[in-house]
Amino acid sequence: MLDEFKVLQALCNRSKHMSTTGSAMGTLHRSTIDDWPDVNSVSDFDLGPPTAYFVDSRDVEDIIPVVIKFYDDHWFQKAQE
Repeated sequence: MLDEFKVLQALCNRSKHMSTTGSAMGTLHRSTIDDWPDVNSVSDFDLGPPTAYFVDSRDVEDIIPVVIKFYDDHWFQKAQE
């Protein structure tokens, strides 16, 4: 099974079951209030808006395209053939 898929699956299952995990997860905050598109959604003015989300030191936004490409290559493209 694709490692990136396992990371996303564990993240989703953790959320679905509201359980703890052994994975290290975190959020990177490196922005100013001027960069916030929706000030009403701000949950912590001291930290600023989140700019990245990490699971086991991997940016989630780097993991998602790998999983999408895998499904596109192995499932969706074959369905069109």
